[in-house]
Amino acid sequence: MQIENVKIKDLNPAKYNPRKINDKQLEGLRNSIRTFGLIDPIIVNKKGNTIIGGHMRTRAAELEGHETVPVVYVDLSPAEEKALNVALNSHTISGEYDMDILPSLLEEIKLELPDMFDDLNFEDFVIDNENINEIDLPDLGDGSDPDIQQCTFTLSNEQKDIVNDAMNKAKSELDCTDEINQNSNGNKLAAIMRWYLGS
Repeated sequence: MQIENVKIKDLNPAKYNPRKINDKQLEGLRNSIRTFGLIDPIIVNKKGNTIIGGHMRTRAAELEGHETVPVVYVDLSPAEEKALNVALNSHTISGEYDMDILPSLLEEIKLELPDMFDDLNFEDFVIDNENINEIDLPDLGDGSDPDIQQCTFTLSNEQKDIVNDAMNKAKSELDCTDEINQNSNGNKLAAIMRWYLGS
């Protein structure tokens, strides 16, 4: 797979492209490009120099003053081009965040790279108005005192290992079911606390 630097003005966005981006998401993408550069190449069909994957990155790069973008060319029929466009943008096949792991990962990034975390709005990458229904999260409620709260703890590596061991043990020995919370780690932690409190 060969990567070429191609002038943005020579690339043609696909008129049928079904993806869209709002101003907040575009700004986040621009911040990412400012920080890390454009490290993910744009997928372009040789036939017509049509962008198949990377419309938003190309737009953000252009707004950031880039004249060229890294490109990987493919040679596809119009039908294959459209099929690849949909496949590249499909949430169904691209996977999803593991919400048992992601919060602690974001906390580590925030602690170790606070300026970058704030500049890039990492939390906006995970949940926004466009994709919140695609992530398996519990309903936080509409009032000022929701039924579900998110808690973040800072632990040493040794403490983290102890907590993980306790939660794995709770999964096998305690009743970790909860009719409201869909987060398995939350259920395990609550079960441990109930056992400790004798309730």
